[in-house]
Amino acid sequence: MDSDTVLESMHEPVVAVDEAGEIAYVNERFHTVTDTDREELVGSDYAVLDRYVETGFTALSAATEAALRDAVADERVEVTMHHPETAPVPSRMPVEIRVTQVRDDDEVSGAVVVFRDVSVRADRERQLERSRRRFRAVLDTPDTFIGILDADGRVVTANATALELVETTLDSVVGKPLPSTPWWSHSEELQDDLREWIDRAADGEYVRFDASHVTPDGDEVPVDGIVRPVTEDGTVVSLIVEGRDVSEQVASERELERQNERLERFASVVSHDLRNPLNVATGRLELARKTGDLVTPRPTRGPSTSGRSPESAGRRSRPAGQGSGSRATPGSGPTRAGSASCSRTCSETRPNTGGRT
Repeated sequence: MDSDTVLESMHEPVVAVDEAGEIAYVNERFHTVTDTDREELVGSDYAVLDRYVETGFTALSAATEAALRDAVADERVEVTMHHPETAPVPSRMPVEIRVTQVRDDDEVSGAVVVFRDVSVRADRERQLERSRRRFRAVLDTPDTFIGILDADGRVVTANATALELVETTLDSVVGKPLPSTPWWSHSEELQDDLREWIDRAADGEYVRFDASHVTPDGDEVPVDGIVRPVTEDGTVVSLIVEGRDVSEQVASERELERQNERLERFASVVSHDLRNPLNVATGRLELARKTGDLVTPRPTRGPSTSGRSPESAGRRSRPAGQGSGSRATPGSGPTRAGSASCSRTCSETRPNTGGRT
């Protein structure tokens, strides 16, 4: 198998340049993707390649010159190629070009230029960059402290919100165990708690916690947080630590507690003031019941339900034999004294009989 067969079967376009900088060889693939006559290219100065390079030809030219001058044996540059509409490749395509020096009897005899399509890699890199930007957008949430650790609890990265809280830089904390960083260094007890939380999260547990961070100014910032594992194929590969400043919530809870305490004191005073006269009244009532001084009034009877007036009742009380229309005559009725006595008797009797005879 000779070298020409190998070069012709390669999927990448290949151009060989002699020591004078002229094109000495072009393989079939280069001819296909550029839709040019190979015979036309052979013998031309390599600068003719500029017609196929949209951006980056200056870097390609410098690498080729360096190889021919024996300054650099191997160099890679990235360019953007443009191709005819008839070519079986995209009209614009990112390409990595490798320029390799060729030596013959320890003398530079030329260079080989290999064009490699990196569009797939470029797409992957663009997707990775988009993912990275989205990740940073999520990571740099302004109201949340976020840190990413490896499975051993060492800092991989942290967001700007967390760094600004303790006025530190990412470079100064990357690679350090989280408990030894400025967020936790103010309390050995808290550091011990954090080590336990990290161990539990490394075992796959979601661990919620309450803690306080201290700023360089000495201000205490209460935080509601969580340490959660990130798994890959069932194995914990990293940990995410998130915390949220709950200063306002804590202040509100403390104010509510103070209000409740004031209300309880007020209720206690009011209850005492109300209970005092009630206790006095209850005592007097019990004493009255024991001594018998308490008299329960009986209901009085009302007027007669017969519907008759007192005069009617009086008439019915007259002696038998006297009609309603008879008149008294001297010697035939009671005396004045007797009438008065009868009136007193009737008035004393009437209430007891309720108006009945």
